[in-house]
Amino acid sequence: SDDRAALADMLGSVGSNENIEVVTSTTLADVAGGPGSFEVTLGSGDDVQVVEAGAVVIANEPVIGNKVEGLGLAGLPNVTTQSEIETGDAPAFDGKEVVILVGIDEEPQLVASQRALRLADTAAAAGAKVNVLTRNLKVAGEGLEKLSQDARTKGVTIHKLEPAQKVSFEEQEGKTAVTFFSPIIREPYTIVADLVVADDAIAPAPALEGLAAAFRLEMDEKGFLQPENVHLNPVLTSHGSVLAIGPGRGQLDLGRGFVDAGAAVVEIQRAFTIEEGEIKALARAVRTKEL
Repeated sequence: SDDRAALADMLGSVGSNENIEVVTSTTLADVAGGPGSFEVTLGSGDDVQVVEAGAVVIANEPVIGNKVEGLGLAGLPNVTTQSEIETGDAPAFDGKEVVILVGIDEEPQLVASQRALRLADTAAAAGAKVNVLTRNLKVAGEGLEKLSQDARTKGVTIHKLEPAQKVSFEEQEGKTAVTFFSPIIREPYTIVADLVVADDAIAPAPALEGLAAAFRLEMDEKGFLQPENVHLNPVLTSHGSVLAIGPGRGQLDLGRGFVDAGAAVVEIQRAFTIEEGEIKALARAVRTKEL
């Protein structure tokens, strides 16, 4: 995708920028000081270094889990996951009956809905007959309403299931039969699928809990860092000069992470004296992925 290509370009730019020090294979051992004058100890034992920092930005990658077994799909034919499709070779969709599952076991997050709709659109455009099963497809904001409309225009059927409704799976003639109570025809309905795609379980990075304790940050009920004000400025945490962006604060996609990075740059500008032209150029580069 365009976002992934932009990220690859940024990684190259970061590696060649003499003003950026990249420290890998290390851990945060201790934190001293406070907003504007942190002393962060990296490493362990005798192999440590102390870094002085005016601000800290937390953006730990989430843990992507496989939900196939939990959904009751283990051992059934032609079952895959969203991540496997995105990182592997694209399956041949032409003429296939495809079922995409998103949030049938829990309330789907925006990023899960976005990924499901993009896949549905791609599969339908390639000639597949696509059904999306979900309990409450998130289409508010983030361009998801347009994605939903585009998918439907290509013939995608979206089944919005009742909250407590059960979906069952079984093998049928070398394929996977998916049975549920259809809210469209108001009776049980079975789709014998050539391909079933399960959504991913997205969990906070294990390190977030330790970082929250070190910097005395509040966490939300899902284990992500709690924004100080989710509506006014979601990158701010409950501790001054510590910001959480992208997957540090929730189940967000890469594009949202770019927006968060730009917002973090602006917040750092407010807290510290930086040349106005330089900070604006940096914020603009992050937002437009020019770095």
